[in-house]
Amino acid sequence: MTGQLLRLNLFQSTKELFSFSVPIVLGQIGITLIALGDVYVASMHGTVSTASLGVAVAFMNPIFLFGLGLLMGVAPVLSIKRGRGEEPTQFLFSNIVYSVLVSILIMILMFGCYFIIPHVGIEKELVPYIQKYIFITTWSFPAACIFQVIKEHLQALEKVVLANATAIFGVVVNLFLNFGFVFGKWGFPKLGYDGLAYASFGVRLFLALVLVAMTITTIKCFKVKWDYIKEAFSFSLPVAFMIFLEVLGFCFVGIVVGTIGVDESAANNIVLNLATLTFMIPLSISSAATVKVGMQYGKESYLGVTRFTISALLLSELFMCITCSIFMLFSEQLMGHMSIDPKVIFIGVQLLFIVGLFQIVDGIQVTLSGVLRGMGKTKESFYAILLGYWIIGLPMGMYLTYYQGMKPQGLWVGLAASLAIVSIVLSVITKKQLNIMKNSFHKLKN
Repeated sequence: MTGQLLRLNLFQSTKELFSFSVPIVLGQIGITLIALGDVYVASMHGTVSTASLGVAVAFMNPIFLFGLGLLMGVAPVLSIKRGRGEEPTQFLFSNIVYSVLVSILIMILMFGCYFIIPHVGIEKELVPYIQKYIFITTWSFPAACIFQVIKEHLQALEKVVLANATAIFGVVVNLFLNFGFVFGKWGFPKLGYDGLAYASFGVRLFLALVLVAMTITTIKCFKVKWDYIKEAFSFSLPVAFMIFLEVLGFCFVGIVVGTIGVDESAANNIVLNLATLTFMIPLSISSAATVKVGMQYGKESYLGVTRFTISALLLSELFMCITCSIFMLFSEQLMGHMSIDPKVIFIGVQLLFIVGLFQIVDGIQVTLSGVLRGMGKTKESFYAILLGYWIIGLPMGMYLTYYQGMKPQGLWVGLAASLAIVSIVLSVITKKQLNIMKNSFHKLKN
């Protein structure tokens, strides 16, 4: 009977999840295109600017995304509360306060990172550019965190148009500011490479101000709910460490490539941004699944959780099969649009082939991570990332790079192995959790 009901409702849940995911997908693409726009303008300014930006982002992203990870518990916690019949709008002010506290933490960590850069073997000509970019953009973190937490809050309420439409418009604002500050267009001061950092600051401030202006009238309670903040923090901490370890893995690759050469670093930066762009789709589906699964979990519906898990995997893997084909077949054309340097293009084509190979497992691991968050499980994904990346995949990549002479390709093969291991581990854990739920929830609710 359960299987029959599952088949009957799977189409509906897939359709519902798809509709919910589309604005999130567009918003995530917008955020990624903002970063890709930075790379595009940097590549027009020169190879040194592209390489410096890539290494700077490689240093910043683990800490920055650790901070955003501390906010990613907001959507699942509020979704579970909604499933249990609680009113989530009362927590908006507390969420904003929480985001400001998180931003202060990551700013302190980032300024500490600033002083490490000259001592890790980066090409000396890149060091001052990297430090300047980090110093300027660190001041934009409070705005970035406020935008993210309001986006998470609205997502838990299944209101996904406003924040994501703002992110899409931010792509235009970012390009406008980049061209203005870097090349001195439209009356802007010509700041060269430094203009990339000022543009990032400006677009993050824009995104935050729009969401604050559009939601401030909905705040009914200006009392800080410290118990809720503690709950959101406790839920988010393993997520933050998981994101930190995963992003650190990719950024570690960027830093190591920065010690190999400028051309390799520039190619790696372009490929990483292209891979990140396609990753935004399953990441968005994962975020949507977190909310939908969280609602069903709060209702104690095993059938609902199962349906949305399967639907999320179907949608993610359909897209990743397409991107796999694109990266494998059109790598030279993609690199040709992102760089005019023949050596950078040649290296990038080799790396994109590897990226194409791991698209499928990447979609599985990020989707199941979101499903597990919806079920209130966050530590499992952290341990899977620790095993896949730092115990197996990255050591393998370093061995291939330095002992087998594969250079950047060796590191990316290590990343592919990491993602494969994580996807297998999370698949086993998700199946186990569904079996536990089936035995625990005595009443099936559809």
